[in-house]
Amino acid sequence: MARTALRLLASGVFAAALLAGCADDGTPRFAPQRAALTQPTPGSDAEAVFAEAYRLEQHASFGDAVQYYNLVIDRFPASPLVGIAQERVTALAGKAAVAAPETPALAPGDYACTVEGLYPNKARWCGVVRQMRNPYFLVEVTDLHLNSWKALWFSRSTCTGDRTLTWFSQGSQLWVPRTCLAETRNAG
Repeated sequence: MARTALRLLASGVFAAALLAGCADDGTPRFAPQRAALTQPTPGSDAEAVFAEAYRLEQHASFGDAVQYYNLVIDRFPASPLVGIAQERVTALAGKAAVAAPETPALAPGDYACTVEGLYPNKARWCGVVRQMRNPYFLVEVTDLHLNSWKALWFSRSTCTGDRTLTWFSQGSQLWVPRTCLAETRNAG
């Protein structure tokens, strides 16, 4: 009987201690949980993306830097960094275009496939160009030609938009450099 009473008393003290932590007297007791519930400030996110773009530009990764500057422009239109990001895209687009070999002109609505020889056994993936941001194209994947019975996917790479492409990727949209694409025709 004494053991049961002692267990009940210990359980009651433990429950009281837990409930005391739930009392709302205005002082945050669980700071990490409350911090996760606060809304992020858009300015800090724009600054972080812009800083990454600038870091990439300093490391001569001009194509990647252009993508990050375009993220600032698209996702944070109210940010004061948009004007600077647009200037950097204009400046870097010329550098990237000079370094890239000439490929056929692509326009939104064109059907394009990856260049021949990029994958073994003449494998390729194809899609419809949806947007252009020199030197990148947004392509909606429509066809996968693996050309091997044991191939199941295209591994992650720059020319797959840094994604693994499988049969289930049809309909996905990828940003890829213009140097990855060839064989154009109007999808119209």
